[in-house]
Amino acid sequence: QKLANKLLLSDLKILSPKSDLLSKLFIYVPESHLDILKDALFASGAGQIAKYSECSFSSQGTGTFKPGKESQPFIGSTEERTSINEIKLEVLVPRNIVRNVLTQAKIVHPYEEMAYEIVGLSNEHQEIGSGVIGSLSEEMSTEGFLTYVKEKLNLQVIRHTKGPNKIRKIAVCGGSGSFLIKDAIRSGADAYITSDIKYHEFFDAEDRVVLCDVGHYESEISTLEIFYDRIQEKFPNFAVIFCTLSTNPIQYFK
Repeated sequence: QKLANKLLLSDLKILSPKSDLLSKLFIYVPESHLDILKDALFASGAGQIAKYSECSFSSQGTGTFKPGKESQPFIGSTEERTSINEIKLEVLVPRNIVRNVLTQAKIVHPYEEMAYEIVGLSNEHQEIGSGVIGSLSEEMSTEGFLTYVKEKLNLQVIRHTKGPNKIRKIAVCGGSGSFLIKDAIRSGADAYITSDIKYHEFFDAEDRVVLCDVGHYESEISTLEIFYDRIQEKFPNFAVIFCTLSTNPIQYFK
């Protein structure tokens, strides 16, 4: 994404979103505590879908339960079956925070035993994955585009294939990104910028996309700026200085 920002790409999306990272959480709650439960779930990170937050779905139904002798029911009497109108609340939860979300839900839920279900989903996570894809503000010729990339990323050389004569939609992945060539083509990218593309992998482009190998070091050097910005944000009283030592083992003979 840092590379995409340097290239001034807009409408950025994940090129290859990851799946199996989300769960659906169902919780049954009396209507009197529905909003309280929602607030707790949303505050703990549940209900996020791409650029939208506090997403949920609710449906009404009737729940039954029979409290045991040693229970302390919120509603009903021990050893008597109780029927109550309840709301089934559904939210998406990233799997890595399910435990914390459940903990926060149980704190505000009125029942002694909170009824819930967790179902794993194979949906793609729209905010997590490999590579990004976006668009230039204006269409460029292939030569003009390569010159533009060279200037914006401060490159000495670009290894590239032939491809479309007009470039607008760009896919980008720092580091060794040849595993995303098919994704770039499938997404309709006019050009794909990455590094470490092997000789035979260049043939995979089949002139459908301009493959641009900008060098591994060159594609990841912007990571320094990410750390620089994060450290300045978290520790504003610290002086942050870029190291001027280049660790790139590759030299270019001009």
